[in-house]
Order: sequence, then structure tokens, then C-alpha cells
Amino acid sequence: MWRKLIGVTAGLVAGLGLVLVLGRCQQGAGPLPQLGAAVSETQGPLAEVWLQYTSQSEPVVGTAQADFLFALEPRTHVRVTLAGPEEEGRFQDFLERHGLVQRMQGRLTVVRTAGPLTPWTRDRALALGGQDTNLTLLVPPAPA
Repeated sequence: MWRKLIGVTAGLVAGLGLVLVLGRCQQGAGPLPQLGAAVSETQGPLAEVWLQYTSQSEPVVGTAQADFLFALEPRTHVRVTLAGPEEEGRFQDFLERHGLVQRMQGRLTVVRTAGPLTPWTRDRALALGGQDTNLTLLVPPAPA
């Protein structure tokens, strides 16, 4: 038991020593450069978003989509792709159930297409924005 206690204590002392040494080494290095912050999906330079809605996927992603739409700034325009006329009625029901009819008024464009649509969107992006308006696309990588 004493060996175990001594071993644990030695490990803690070594770890604390390492933290102190690394901290002292970095003191003279100066501040890290500001790379920017991840661009928010619900505020900032987001002028337009484009989603697809399928009633088939609503049980899985409907709440997340509704929360996303609700969180958008009022000036963000929303386009939604729907497959077939039967989906239009279901989408209107979706908006009503989640209290989004008024919130989307005047800034929603429905894009109709012949189906079917898959329930998965694969066009996600992650961008960094600095103090200026330049954005750096991280994911997916910028095309060559």
C-alpha cells in the first residue's frame, strides 16, 4: 500500500513540475496569434440558408431544423427544397407545429423539385472569420 501511495505522489509531483516548466517556457513566447472564430450558423454574415425538408426525415431531424430556423436572425433569407406537392402541405404543418409561420413570413422561398430527396444534407461547412470580413473556409477544403 505504501508503494502505491508513494508512486501516486511521485506521479503528481512530476506532473506538477512539468506544468510549471512548460508554463515558464511559454511566458516569453508572447500571445498566440488570433486566427478568428468559427462563423456562427445563426448570426453574423449569414444572409441566406438553404435546407431541404422531407416528411420522412422529420421525426429524426425536424426538431433540430425547427430550432435552427427559429434561431436565425430575421434578416436571414431561407430557401427550402421540397419534393412533390404532398410535401408542401406537410411542410406547412411543420411550420405551424413549431410556431414558425410568422417568423418565416416574407423571407421564405420554397423550391419545388420532383422527388425523391434524401433526408441527408451533405453540404456542411465550417469557416473562420477574423476582424475583417474575410472568411477562411475550413471544411470542406476550398477547391483547387
